[in-house]
Amino acid sequence: MAGSVPAEISAHVWYMNDFAGWLEGTGEFVDSQALAPSGTFVRYGGEGRPPVTDGSFAETKDLIAGWMVIDVDPQ
Repeated sequence: MAGSVPAEISAHVWYMNDFAGWLEGTGEFVDSQALAPSGTFVRYGGEGRPPVTDGSFAETKDLIAGWMVIDVDPQ
């Protein structure tokens, strides 16, 4: 949520908590975890090689704030 203002972040957290509560009520919620903001990802391509990036696009770490496991019936 890079670039988000505090009100947007609060609204998102409220929504995710509400959604998790709904999943708990249906019996589908298994587990969830927020990712720590202090995590570091390092990619090493070898001595003297530049780091590899995906260009000017948003990095995954800027888009994923955590994970949620839900149990659903297969169709």
